[in-house]
Amino acid sequence: MVWLLSLALAASPFPVHQETLPSGDTLVVVEDHRAPIVFFRIDIPVGRHGPWGWAHDVGTAWDIQLYDPERTLRTRADELAVQLNLTPSATVAQISVSCLTEDLDEVLDLVDDVLHNTSFEKKELKRWKKGRKLDTQSEKDDARHQGTLAVKQQLFTKADPRRRPWETEPPMIRDREALAATRDAILAQPGRLVGVSGDVDPALGRRIAERLLPPPTPIDGEVELQYRDLRPADQREDTEVRLKRLTQVYFRWTRPGLTWKDPDAAAAMVAGHVLAGHAHARLGQRLRYDEGATYGVNQFGAVESEVQALTIYTFTRTENAEKAEGMLAEELSRFHTDGITADELADTLTNLAGAEAFRLQGPWTPMGTRMWELRHGLPEGTYERVMEEAQELTLEQVNDFIGRFYDPEAFTMVKVVPK
Repeated sequence: MVWLLSLALAASPFPVHQETLPSGDTLVVVEDHRAPIVFFRIDIPVGRHGPWGWAHDVGTAWDIQLYDPERTLRTRADELAVQLNLTPSATVAQISVSCLTEDLDEVLDLVDDVLHNTSFEKKELKRWKKGRKLDTQSEKDDARHQGTLAVKQQLFTKADPRRRPWETEPPMIRDREALAATRDAILAQPGRLVGVSGDVDPALGRRIAERLLPPPTPIDGEVELQYRDLRPADQREDTEVRLKRLTQVYFRWTRPGLTWKDPDAAAAMVAGHVLAGHAHARLGQRLRYDEGATYGVNQFGAVESEVQALTIYTFTRTENAEKAEGMLAEELSRFHTDGITADELADTLTNLAGAEAFRLQGPWTPMGTRMWELRHGLPEGTYERVMEEAQELTLEQVNDFIGRFYDPEAFTMVKVVPK
């Protein structure tokens, strides 16, 4: 199967250019002049869940920038048919823009005005305040939220940022001067990543960075997420969460996952695909198609930038819960003991190679992949290396990993059940 992946990688016409800008920021450029389209993205290393970001309500400060009382900024974006997104995630504040090459100068004027907007719409902030309160109230009775929270509590200590946002929300800040000051501090934080792809060149990337980013000035405070050690295995135990007005039972089997730096990352991708990675995977075939017990089974968090909760998730009718749980236990035990077959391995490797060929059809993918590596401190080519390692795995290697990793004793069960 190696030749399939080699073909996919060889077919990519998108070399990645990377350079350090005079500001110390990093520029990533992937050229593709087949269509007059520009895509650029800026990742700033200030997220919602770091200590400073939490205290300063980075989510609101970053989201509100497009909302001026007269809707001028949004109207201009609509007239240009530009895709402009301001996204505050756990780890970064992101700007992403897609537009026609001929509109780039107008689009840069628009983005610059957005990033200098201080006339934030008061009514929108008021709506967000009310919406956040309603969300917090509804989460108390939401089976998905409460189940995920219980999983986080199984694996992470209370101060860990992988858990904390599921338990509380930061106090919402509505003072417009404070929000503008937070936005300005974010924009100036050093370590910014600027990516441009499509009908672009390095000179255009430099121009965008110079136009939109102020001189770097470090934030006075801790901006990085402070991960704690996982809770010891002997402190984890099966948990039931009881909620009113449920007609179903929700199952989550969980254990710590792996990172992209782990030597077993490739084997984890293959194993997860066979167990629950598609509709007719082991668990989906048994619980949905053979038994009619659920609409689907999913696995999350197997391989991430930081260790997350690997979770096998499904649900069923209340009267069928005991039977479904028994089937889950049987399948996980059989998977752990017997591993996968040669046919399952071959099918999975073909699927991974085919997905890689589709992934590499546009220049934005290699640009985004390189920015992802830089953001998480991963060596260049990490994703491609893991994909290549997957294609070289033998059946014995995958089954050895399954025997070590998918031991049912390593998992705890979180159930959300009717009260």
